[in-house]
Amino acid sequence: MEKGNLHKILERNLRVIKNCTHECQKGMVLIATYKSSRYPHFYPRDAAAIARALRVVVEEGHFEQACIKILEHTSRLLMNIQGKNGHWNQRYSIHAKDLSIYKQEDNTAHGISFLCNYLLAIESVEKKPKDGKKIFKQCMKALNAAIKDYFDNETGLFCSTTSIHEFAIETGFTLWTNCSYLDAMEQMKKISGKYGNAKEGKFVSEKADELKKNITKNLFDEGRFIARLYKNKAKDMRADITLMSPLYFGLFDAKKCESTIEFMRKKLWDKKLGLLYRFESEIGDSFMHNHAGIGPWIQYSAMLAQCYFKAGKKKKGEETLSHIEKFRSNNGFLPEHVASKESFDDFWKKEWLTGMDFEKEFNKEILLDKVDFDRIANELYFMARSYRKIRSNYKNHKRPYIRFGVPLAWSHAEFITATILREKSN
Repeated sequence: MEKGNLHKILERNLRVIKNCTHECQKGMVLIATYKSSRYPHFYPRDAAAIARALRVVVEEGHFEQACIKILEHTSRLLMNIQGKNGHWNQRYSIHAKDLSIYKQEDNTAHGISFLCNYLLAIESVEKKPKDGKKIFKQCMKALNAAIKDYFDNETGLFCSTTSIHEFAIETGFTLWTNCSYLDAMEQMKKISGKYGNAKEGKFVSEKADELKKNITKNLFDEGRFIARLYKNKAKDMRADITLMSPLYFGLFDAKKCESTIEFMRKKLWDKKLGLLYRFESEIGDSFMHNHAGIGPWIQYSAMLAQCYFKAGKKKKGEETLSHIEKFRSNNGFLPEHVASKESFDDFWKKEWLTGMDFEKEFNKEILLDKVDFDRIANELYFMARSYRKIRSNYKNHKRPYIRFGVPLAWSHAEFITATILREKSN
């Protein structure tokens, strides 16, 4: 790829991320979509993925000033919204008000990851960060809080109620949550010598080594990684995009992950539209959660492209990125996911109009204790608005699918990361 082409690709995708930023008194709020779209909130998980992309862009010598500004100002936000208990929660408003609904234990790891990626990006251009030692101190506070509140001594793993899918299929000990914490600790190890002390560095290193061993011990079976260990220690052997976590975060080598990636792709590849479903499901399933129909998810498919490039499978990575490009809107936006018109209609009739989608979305088992109904009403409003907008417009276009969550900053971030990995593989 010529340098000029890479510059244009990065610029186009970074523009979407920049347009999702909003300054408030506490810092920069990096919302998941535009305000007019499905997710006008700040999610630590989405933000952490964006931080990884911005750091890679800076390290490769592109758009340094713009990327570091977003990282720096959003780091200030994270410092200001971190709970007194050390945790970050599910989501926050454009004014940095906590609007969390679900018990969601992986967000503390993502807050740590974002802050570390900011410091590492700054270091890569030999600049001095603001409050480096204070940032590391708050990362230590977050890690200690997670160990105290979420770590299970018997399995040596972090537990979760929900995480990346925001659904009950993540209750137990999941690969995603534990890889998220391992990634957070690996990033902390890189900065501990400069911003922490020897005791803290040793503590983080020992905890990371311990967690990595326990992931291999408890979340690897039959020659591949598994998505979840139930609380009763039964193993969830189903396919799920979180099976990419070990390679996506760069925690295990490509060879150890190869059979896992191929198993996942075989089970989750959409044979009609291409790219990855997020998990195995069907419309009308009372347990598995579906949004606006079943179809491929763009950010996860871009993560698959990254895994291919890391494994040296350049052709497969390029094919995946080319397929993602097919789902861009006319103005260059990438959605969260797409679904066939038939699947959306099926969802509308069987899940939305019947109330099944509501029941699954607001399952009491995964809601925060004593959550304000105002927060549920807020989420329900954006759900209804998105579904109705799709339904009123989709018959006016000829394409055989609908786009949902447009544009999603996370999708653009993962596309950026995959594109740079492609460039480095040349």
